Parts: sequence; structure tokens; C-alpha cells
Amino acid sequence: RKVKQIAEVQVKGGVFSICPFYNGSILATINSKTRMCKLVGEADMIDLKIIGAGHHGHIMSLFVRSLVDGENATSGNREQLAIVGDMVRSISVVK
Repeated sequence: RKVKQIAEVQVKGGVFSICPFYNGSILATINSKTRMCKLVGEADMIDLKIIGAGHHGHIMSLFVRSLVDGENATSGNREQLAIVGDMVRSISVVK
């Protein structure tokens, strides 16, 4: 087996946590922000894009988890929620 990089996105800061989110997107905590990313393109031309404005309001976002697992990876009528852990002061629920 061999690991091969197929896409990357440059960010300003350190990536502390990554988790799957709804409809094939990914949540990443980058310094004090929580950003949503998505793989876009076809099998031979895949790119990783940051989508949306993200959430800013933490001192240092160290941890992110969503309610997504293998069985409920599409949102349907469910609210799209994630928990973000701040290094200094809080645990937040974001959508």
C-alpha cells in the first residue's frame, strides 16, 4: 500500500483538528477559525476548496466533531451541527 496526495489547500495558520461533515464536506479548525472544505472535481482532477465564511470567535480552536457518521452523512431534514473546543474558554455548538 502506498499513500498518494491528491489535493491540498493552503491555509494561514495551523490546522488543529479535522472531521467529516454533511454532504461530503469537511470541517477544519485553523487557529481561531472553524472552516468548511469540500473536495470538488472529477476523479482525475480533484481539488480541495474552502467554502463559506467559516466561524470565528475562539481563542484557539483545538477540537471539532460533528454528528456525522457512516449512516447519516447526508443532512436530510437534520440540523447540521458541530462541537468546537476552544483551548482557553469554551465549548461551542456551531451550525
